[in-house]
Amino acid sequence: MKKGLFLKPVKFNSFNRVKAVSILHHMKNVIKSLLVIPLSFIAFLFISTPSTHADFTTVDCTNATHLTALGIPQAECEGLQVLWDANGPNWTNNTNWDTLTSANTWHGITVVGGRVTRIVIPNNNGIGDISSFNISDFSDLIWPYFYSNQFSGDLSGWDISGLTDLSRLYLYSNQFSGLTLDPDGWNGSYRIQNNNYVFSDIEPNLVNIKLATEAIRPQNAVDTVRSVIVVSGETITITPSVAVNPSGNDRYQWSKDGTEIPGATTRVYTKAYRDPMSGWRLYSQRDIERIKVTTQVDRLKTEDC
Repeated sequence: MKKGLFLKPVKFNSFNRVKAVSILHHMKNVIKSLLVIPLSFIAFLFISTPSTHADFTTVDCTNATHLTALGIPQAECEGLQVLWDANGPNWTNNTNWDTLTSANTWHGITVVGGRVTRIVIPNNNGIGDISSFNISDFSDLIWPYFYSNQFSGDLSGWDISGLTDLSRLYLYSNQFSGLTLDPDGWNGSYRIQNNNYVFSDIEPNLVNIKLATEAIRPQNAVDTVRSVIVVSGETITITPSVAVNPSGNDRYQWSKDGTEIPGATTRVYTKAYRDPMSGWRLYSQRDIERIKVTTQVDRLKTEDC
């Protein structure tokens, strides 16, 4: 028998016992750490998951001392709280927000004479419903710049009739709906394109606001996506889910793959479908035709001028 095929027996003396106990103790600690680390990591992931809703944690808008530090009235503080709730902790720039410093030092906020005059927070990763932002509480507001965020909400409750200093209202590239501002005689600059408005939202304001066409178009697609099963030779009929404008001033133009379909200018679109290769096929409305509602804004604007 060749040497080296068997391990040499180890004499188990007191020294080896101590060494073995030490090794076992070390292995026990290693196993415990392996069990603890994943749990800690999971807890960290859970705790650090960002939320789009976050109340002020430092500022209390009902606290007189806090309002003195901010230098603005309670109603304006509460309005800024609504904006902060829309993902404030994760904004691209939230310098000094929710701190007991002058609101004039908060990113995008200008305060003059104890009133907020400018809110300039465009392209700032704002996400969420700000319909409860009461714009009429900001009586000295000149520039509300909310554009290029993901703000949403029905703004039909907004009233700017008392904001005599308002010169610019930039809401474009968000997800707003329900525009019924109707500011009589207001001549400010107004941009609301790339939102979820339909012409019936905008039209009531055309009498009093001289809107440039580029300030309201285009709007985001607001119709629902539906699937339609058709048989070769049958006719497809597609009706928009958007309600009929009571004024009757809407005009329609259907398009396919971004190209307008000649003559397809009625509210309800019909098309004879023929496919010699297959009797049944499943289509999404978005893949067939997408409706584009245009308006008579150019004509109305010309008449206003």
